[in-house]
Amino acid sequence: MKANYARFLFLVLSLTLSSTLFARAGGTPPDTELLDRVRSALSASIGPGARAIEVIATGGVVQLSGKAPSVAVRQSAVQAAERTPGVRAVDDRLTVGRGS
Repeated sequence: MKANYARFLFLVLSLTLSSTLFARAGGTPPDTELLDRVRSALSASIGPGARAIEVIATGGVVQLSGKAPSVAVRQSAVQAAERTPGVRAVDDRLTVGRGS
């Protein structure tokens, strides 16, 4: 029983370490890290309006959805996401308009 637990623990630690090393070696960062990077980039680029944009990150692909108040803000948001290190592609599902 202890041997099985030790193997399981070793496997979990190995997978965690390998994904971290891969991300640091220039690969795609973990989704949560990429999500934080994109949210920070959006806040820096478009300010408080970034809170109205939903961001989903999966395997280097970032999906932006929600409403942007103008075409210019939408373009800024998409460009900020595209420039974020680790982003391979942006799926722009933003709409333009005020309110919900």
